Amino acid sequence: KKAVEAIPSMMSSLSLDQLDELEKEMIIEAMTMTGRNKTQAAILLNVSRNSLLRKIEKYNLTFSD
Repeated sequence: KKAVEAIPSMMSSLSLDQLDELEKEMIIEAMTMTGRNKTQAAILLNVSRNSLLRKIEKYNLTFSD
């Protein structure tokens, strides 16, 4: 929980490219943790499934089934 609380202060010092990279890595980690289940990954990331799908497309990520 403490690591999550530190995220807002960390984000204020990151560039947009760094934020994109962090978001991409979080998506990859969530997809790995959920066995590539997009619905569960979206829940873990606290975003809608459609939002997750858009972000996967934005970062050109592919996850084999």
